[in-house]
Amino acid sequence: MHALEFLVAAGTTRIRRVVDMGCGPGLLAAAVTARGLRYVGIDPERAFIDRCRARGSSEDKVFLVGSVQAMPATISADDAFVLNGVAHHLDDGDFDRALAIARKAGALIVCDHWRSEEKMSALARWLQAADRGKFVRAFERFERLPGFALRHRQIFTIGLGPLGLWPYFCLAYTPE
Repeated sequence: MHALEFLVAAGTTRIRRVVDMGCGPGLLAAAVTARGLRYVGIDPERAFIDRCRARGSSEDKVFLVGSVQAMPATISADDAFVLNGVAHHLDDGDFDRALAIARKAGALIVCDHWRSEEKMSALARWLQAADRGKFVRAFERFERLPGFALRHRQIFTIGLGPLGLWPYFCLAYTPE
């Protein structure tokens, strides 16, 4: 949420709604609506969407079954398009489709882990290899996305207490 807060505070774009592609269990929904923004969570897994809806939908918090290939929501300049832990599940074609969708939004936020063999522990490499997402990319791929200006960069490690498991980033962009 730091990236979204940065974009709103900086005034680089006017955000009224967050479209969370690949929302899974909808973990961002409460934080987004608590900030007075509308939320649309989209996931291809109907079971995730059914659980999200059971926890509560409203006019400001909507959950839809969909994917990058079949985008069920219209994107506008008032939206922040979010890929939170999703990019490594998208092959290059779907990742490019997601970027094309995001170019219609006022902002793009991408949070994910990246491949960094020399800086990762053996456990981190094993966890990354065991992940269902098979398209983990080098961080450099995200530093310069065609058609976007990088506005916010946050790098951190996900782990258990002092045990760092893998590098993670959260980047916020606006279309150029």
